[in-house]
Amino acid sequence: MERKNPFGNNPFPGRGILSGMSALPGAGNMNSGVAFGENSPYKDEKEDEEMTDEMIRDFIDGIVIRKEEWTTTHPNHIKCGSDDYYTTLANTISIALLPVNLPKDAPEGIMFEIAMSCTAYLEDLVSGLGVWNAFRNIYRRKYGKWLPFYDCEHEDYLLDNVNIEDVKFIVWQCFCRCGQLLDTVYSPFSPAVDEISSIVYNIIEEKFEDAPECTRVRDFIRRVMKKGDYFEVRMLAEWLVVDNKLISSPNMEASIHEEAEHLANSQDSISEHIASYFVRSVKAWSEKIGPLGCSASVYLAEMGRESGYGNLAAKLDNLKCISVALFRVKEVGKNVIVLEDAGGECYDVEKNSFGKGTRFKEIKGYMTSIVKFGDLWQQNGMATGLTVDPFEKENLQTTYHENEKSHEWLNQIVVRNGGKRIYYCRDMKEVSSILGVPHKGEEALDEDIDNFVLMLSEDEGMVVLQNYAQVFKDKGNPFYNKKEAKEDSLGLIAKGLVPEDVARIIVEKGLLPEAEMSASQGKRFGKAIVQDNMLFLFGFFRSKNPKVDY
Repeated sequence: MERKNPFGNNPFPGRGILSGMSALPGAGNMNSGVAFGENSPYKDEKEDEEMTDEMIRDFIDGIVIRKEEWTTTHPNHIKCGSDDYYTTLANTISIALLPVNLPKDAPEGIMFEIAMSCTAYLEDLVSGLGVWNAFRNIYRRKYGKWLPFYDCEHEDYLLDNVNIEDVKFIVWQCFCRCGQLLDTVYSPFSPAVDEISSIVYNIIEEKFEDAPECTRVRDFIRRVMKKGDYFEVRMLAEWLVVDNKLISSPNMEASIHEEAEHLANSQDSISEHIASYFVRSVKAWSEKIGPLGCSASVYLAEMGRESGYGNLAAKLDNLKCISVALFRVKEVGKNVIVLEDAGGECYDVEKNSFGKGTRFKEIKGYMTSIVKFGDLWQQNGMATGLTVDPFEKENLQTTYHENEKSHEWLNQIVVRNGGKRIYYCRDMKEVSSILGVPHKGEEALDEDIDNFVLMLSEDEGMVVLQNYAQVFKDKGNPFYNKKEAKEDSLGLIAKGLVPEDVARIIVEKGLLPEAEMSASQGKRFGKAIVQDNMLFLFGFFRSKNPKVDY
């Protein structure tokens, strides 16, 4: 019998505070309620103190959004005549949210993210940039509706206008992305989401008819898509990964800066500028980003289709990325250089992608990233040339990417075990036995590790998780514990490490029946939020605030 949807199609009476679930195993529930108004228990006890000039300046700096900040949300940081308007709108939203009293443990920077993201939503719709529509279109193809959580199947939900459901989703996304630093999952039906969304929606709904189009950005995106040059398309991908407020995660720019600084400090021959270029180039395609937890190529392909650039969309649909690997130079032709990895697989790389003036005569190999875009691979970012064969030294042979041979090996294990892709093990010795590899003795393991879950993904390879077997209600799993499953199932989802094809198996077989969020509306309601949106939540949490380290 099909379970009835407790959400229905009507507004929810008596929406209460929903507790978030910790994203880490065994940490229990974490309250994420928000109180409003003069009776808020979180009212600042120092608010009646006289404010100094310095305190006032700090306060203003904390809420004022500057035009320079808004400009960075555009591809290539393009400046537009509409920037003043949207900067003012972002500040209007920021100021309107000041009366909202948040708990002391609310995510840092949440109001800034909400103001910027909701303003970006209006600019995107008014200007026809296509990012929001791309997300909705992809979501509808995958799940049969426009958005997760909320009922959008009614006549008041308009694809070419602002919608309260859209705003609620964006506000919820901001809470979750910022809240990942607190290991907290926020409910899409919390009073914070409801109240803030109402305030924001009333502002942008009034502005929709008069808001100016950001024509320079729209025309720039379309020119890049029409031309189809790989490096310009990659720049659009970098925009989605790093700067676009509907797709990118907070702190991505800061994370790139830190990685680049570390790379430059560890390599005397690499400047921080070059290191930053390399890190951004790799992240453009390798990161799981946005609400769908997928590559930027997926969003860009949909944007291309919507704009009539089918050829570009086809290239992006079939795009492949090898983040960083060692390659031997096999052959240097007039237009193509053939690179070979340590597994013997060869790649035809466009010669011009190495940059004009590159000398190949004395180079025996490269450490670089390559991306397949159309019929040829492209050198992606920085390429470090090697004057010796990279595979002559034994210690370098383990640094190549996981190639087709390793996938074949994992698939053989799956076939040998009757198609099984999820295994529950007591220790690493059992994991090694399933994989058919020698166990290297009993390692000194943490006494708190009671079990291991081995996942064999056809797309992403092997994943091993500790202390999560108890959440799987699966035949032959000796570790399942209903009480612990109630506490830890959402933590497994929020950890963001379950591959998409394995997540689909989990959902189709109903292996996480206890996954829920605490809800003041009752256990049935809290469970339905997770159960009815589980596959989406698996994908959503593959994309993380880069400051989160699980």
